[in-house]
Amino acid sequence: MIHRTLFTAGLTPAAWAAALLASGTALAAAPPQVAFLEQAQTQASGAQLRSFGVPTTDATGKLFYWDLTVDLGINANGKPNGSATVTSVKQVMVRSNRIVPGHYTDSWGGDCNVYSTTLPSGRQEASIACVKGSYNWNATVNNGTVAGHPFELQLTAADITGIPGYQDYLWGVNGSTSYTCMLTNGIL
Repeated sequence: MIHRTLFTAGLTPAAWAAALLASGTALAAAPPQVAFLEQAQTQASGAQLRSFGVPTTDATGKLFYWDLTVDLGINANGKPNGSATVTSVKQVMVRSNRIVPGHYTDSWGGDCNVYSTTLPSGRQEASIACVKGSYNWNATVNNGTVAGHPFELQLTAADITGIPGYQDYLWGVNGSTSYTCMLTNGIL
């Protein structure tokens, strides 16, 4: 458990080793090359598994992030045959805050759920749905720049790029709503 805590604390390899020694945990050797699949967002469909933002370390303990695709081989009897094709590319880093999925209460007391996914471009997308009594609201937002944004045409027409630091915000469109202060398909 201490190993996971130290990893998520973002310690350097030297600080990691020092903390292990201080904790009384035996340190056999320098940290090996390791993948932390549990830290990635993983999706599966058919015989393909995709993991986005897989943290790995090299022989020196330096941290890298990768997007992986695993295509399983299936034999004539339908059994996975033990072979797989694995491809990986360095994850595209987006200059924006991460979208935190979870269950929230909005400022009007609405019950909200936020779900997020990482798109192949490295951009994060969130689906937001809030309900309070007979009122409901939903929206989709993405982080990153306007270029390549799923709502690029609407954001360009609204001249979002004229706002200083626009790329550090989440942008999207309002979904269906019964809140009177928001227009359906309005830019958020």
